[in-house]
Amino acid sequence: MVTRMNHQADDTSRWILSSGRGNPSPGEVDIWRIRLDTEDRSIQHAGDFLGVDELARVARFRLECDRKRFFIAHATVRKILAKYVGCEPIQLVFEKGKPRLHQSLNPLDLRFNLSHSNDVALLVVTAGLSVGIDIEAVNYDLAMEEIARAFFSPDEVRSLLTLAKEQRTEAFFCCWTRKEAYIKAKGDGFFTASGSFSVSLRPDRPAALLRVADDADELTRWSFYDIKIDRAYKATLVVEGRSHKISQWAFSDGTGRTIEPTQGVKRRIWE
Repeated sequence: MVTRMNHQADDTSRWILSSGRGNPSPGEVDIWRIRLDTEDRSIQHAGDFLGVDELARVARFRLECDRKRFFIAHATVRKILAKYVGCEPIQLVFEKGKPRLHQSLNPLDLRFNLSHSNDVALLVVTAGLSVGIDIEAVNYDLAMEEIARAFFSPDEVRSLLTLAKEQRTEAFFCCWTRKEAYIKAKGDGFFTASGSFSVSLRPDRPAALLRVADDADELTRWSFYDIKIDRAYKATLVVEGRSHKISQWAFSDGTGRTIEPTQGVKRRIWE
């Protein structure tokens, strides 16, 4: 059992409008904020960017609002990643079952991770570093204590219950996003037991990895960052290594629309 505070760097709430970037230098981490509440006219063409696997996934959503959000998020991700590698969004090929570009399109080993909640999505992109990001809309009606006892570590549950009741909701979502971002960065999914490690959860304390069972290296491997959106959301970024240069971008194609159709592609399935 190992206990140690993780590294924490200063955050910034500044989001710069951009339609895309070139390849990041080593240590650079780009976070993209994507609005998912665009008008219908901008999502009618979103299917033009999506691959067969993505179209199959969207077909499984039962609610129309979820289908629309998926379309916007994943089509915009394709637009952003296409700018990094210098191709059309429809030309991107992903490794099967992994959030990673096919090696033929990815000589710099771009890594990325996507999370979305309600009307906001966050995409993180970097080169050669494992990353995870998570965003959650704060829900004051959630059965927090019951969920915490099922998915948090004993240390986290005790820390949560020591807080005043009016502080627990914000702390719960701080903890949840920090744990989710860490699990996503590791890439182990269900193989990482959520109770086998502890993170900080107080909103007034830096995001940090506090304890990992039986693995001393984990505590020095990762950096945790709180990402500021607004009071309605909590978000956390976890990046491998230290000394990152983090840039925050708000996606815009420069025309006032979130999604722009690819020329020459006729498939249009949102009509």
